Amino acid sequence: MKVLLIEDNLAEARLLQEFLKGAAFNQFKMTHVKRLRDALDYLTDDRFDVILLDLTLPDSQGLASLDALIHYAPNLPIVVLTNTNDDELAVSAVRHGAQDYLVKRLVNQDILVRSLRYAIERKQASEALREANEALEVRVQERTAELARANELLKEEVQHRQRVQERLELAQKAGKIGSFEWDLQANRVTWSAELEALYGHPANTFSHRCSSWLHVIYFEDQQRVDQAFQKAVRDGTPLDTEFRVIHSRDQVQWIAAKGTVLYDENRTPLRIIGVHIDITDRKKSEQKIAEQAALLDITTDAIFVTTLDHKILFWNKGAERLYGWTSTEVLERNATKLLHPNELPKLSLQDIQTSLIQQGVWQSELKQTTKESHSLLVQSRWTLVRDEHDEPKSILIVNSDITEKKQLEAQFLRAQRLESLGTLASGIAHDLNNILTPILAIAKLLPLRMPDLSDKNRQMLKTLESSAQCGADLVRQILLFARGVEGERRSLHVGELLLEVEKIIRQTFPLTIEIQTQTDPNLWSVSADPTQIHQVLMNLCVNARDAMPDGGILTISTENFDVDEQYARLYLDAEVGSYVVITVTDTGMGIAPEIIHHIFDPFFTTKDVGKGTGLGLSAVLGIVKSHGGFIDVQSEIGHGSQFKVFLPINEGDAR
Repeated sequence: MKVLLIEDNLAEARLLQEFLKGAAFNQFKMTHVKRLRDALDYLTDDRFDVILLDLTLPDSQGLASLDALIHYAPNLPIVVLTNTNDDELAVSAVRHGAQDYLVKRLVNQDILVRSLRYAIERKQASEALREANEALEVRVQERTAELARANELLKEEVQHRQRVQERLELAQKAGKIGSFEWDLQANRVTWSAELEALYGHPANTFSHRCSSWLHVIYFEDQQRVDQAFQKAVRDGTPLDTEFRVIHSRDQVQWIAAKGTVLYDENRTPLRIIGVHIDITDRKKSEQKIAEQAALLDITTDAIFVTTLDHKILFWNKGAERLYGWTSTEVLERNATKLLHPNELPKLSLQDIQTSLIQQGVWQSELKQTTKESHSLLVQSRWTLVRDEHDEPKSILIVNSDITEKKQLEAQFLRAQRLESLGTLASGIAHDLNNILTPILAIAKLLPLRMPDLSDKNRQMLKTLESSAQCGADLVRQILLFARGVEGERRSLHVGELLLEVEKIIRQTFPLTIEIQTQTDPNLWSVSADPTQIHQVLMNLCVNARDAMPDGGILTISTENFDVDEQYARLYLDAEVGSYVVITVTDTGMGIAPEIIHHIFDPFFTTKDVGKGTGLGLSAVLGIVKSHGGFIDVQSEIGHGSQFKVFLPINEGDAR
């Protein structure tokens, strides 16, 4: 225990030190100073447990020394030393904060040690009591503040409930809501004035009986409403029913009744408390929405609504018919990934979003995919929908299927181009024919007129005649494309012709090409020129052979086919009726999409120079069109091509 002794008398200080040295366990360590100033310096640099203070010092006198120490070290216990046995001074010292008062001439070892220990204990107890009082004061203040806040909150709650009650009454009037309470034990109903006003009646019109209210409900709805109330009481489920009533102005009005059944501890139903709400406007809106939705479902356009990140929110029947997915299958799915699984629109989604934000609308033609993975082309129109704060909310999309339209446009343009080329080719062929006719005639007459010609000259004339004949054959092919030469028409069974073609190609085509034929035994007959149809089949088969230089499978099949109005719309030259279809399929290289629309153009060929004139498919198209038919071509790079020739059947075919 460290003791700070402030005593200017060295003899008395030494005596006190001896007392403490002789104490049991030698538990005291004393530091001695003569002046108050020195004591304050020590208190700054060191820590002490108790102070022994002489009230008579060279630099301080009396209680002033005590006050200075208490101010400087308020938590240290102080024992005052004096030479006089002055009770009044002792009381004053204790009141000023000293823990004890000792008269020097009466001090011995026991009194000094006991006084120091008690001083420390009293100081500690005093500090603990002070801290407890302070804590108690803080808690009292906090509790007082809490009670004041609670009281204030209670006042606010009372005022709030009063305002709520007032607003509730106003809201019931404005919102066309009325309340009721049905005492099930007494079979007595209390109706609010607002409820009776919903029905167009003054207060107390319904008295307190349920029967007086039931008679204003539509007769067709009365049984259902009664059953709803009984079910709520029996099962304990919330009351929720809607019904029509006859308003006092003889107008039909819709009311929604909602309520809760209250029970006692034995589950005996006591009361039903609830409200009646006028939902006439909502019912009218629902009817209008249903009518609008029906109109949306009637349209052939696909109409759907997405979020700004393209999640589908609405999907009409037109969209179901166009794409094949039902609304249940697509809701909340990403429209972009659903309809563009392989490729996104050429214009990025970010650009579309920017256009929508700036202009509110965007439209373009898009390639999309159906549920069955069929490709289609749509005219897509996007409209940005904003909320009540003029912030972007969703996107309304209307897609029109223009696949058939675009196909017909392409066929029409191709037909116009072929017609122009045919006119040009016809004129060229006519001029060439005029040039080649005399050459061919003279090449045949010269050997007869000049029998003495040498073998070399005769050979030259044969070459001239052969070349002129090739030119004449070429002219005939051009005319066949341009005018669709009629030829000799008769009833023809394509299956028999197919057997002849199969025999020829099996003998002449490479063994690396597997030939398969599939003929319908009940195939209808057509009115056609056998030679021209033979030429069509040979041209298609030769092209198939050339498309498979490394071998493959060539399939020729025939079938009966009825073309309806929907199918006829896909082809410019098609008409509703019955056709025989000849299909030539190969597993060759396929035709690139960018050139497939040019394959019927005269002189168009992808073969090397000298290996093709580019007139084969032109002649095929001319022959088929002259027979009243049409051609469908499907091709995919690396997977082969398929040519379908549609020939109309004989009108008198018994089928």
